[in-house]
Amino acid sequence: FNLRLEANAHLREAVDFYIEQNRKYLERQVKIKVIELGASLGAISSLYVLDGLHRAGLTDKVELTLLDICGEPLERTKRLDFNLQGIYEKADFSIPVETLGKILQNARIVEGSALEPQQPDNSYTISLAAFTHHHLNIYDKEIACRELERITAKNGGIIVGDLTFSY
Repeated sequence: FNLRLEANAHLREAVDFYIEQNRKYLERQVKIKVIELGASLGAISSLYVLDGLHRAGLTDKVELTLLDICGEPLERTKRLDFNLQGIYEKADFSIPVETLGKILQNARIVEGSALEPQQPDNSYTISLAAFTHHHLNIYDKEIACRELERITAKNGGIIVGDLTFSY
């Protein structure tokens, strides 16, 4: 768990850089559509993205989609049936925990594969795959990245991370 938080701290840096470089673009959006592929229980990486958007004053525009091969953890996430408060405290978020809860409860849940997310082209402002690549072989990693590129809008952000990239 601590390694996931450490990896997500680097994700936070990537999110902050994207927001800084694209602030005017994000401010012009009616909705900032965020998707996390491989979200699993708690959608922890999405929480880091939401915190970054909050610090930029953009959380009121967020529309969150959570996709995972297994729908049950996503439904639990939507019901807040996990230790959100514990994650909140360990991650040192500035976004109010109530705001995180509200966004998660309103999230759209999709049971599906990162290799075939069945999402429309150019439909997301920020596409995130933080902990999926270690489950994929080298060929599927390429497919997953192509899918991230396909579903992300022009000027959108794609953030890929994992526990290790030693391969």
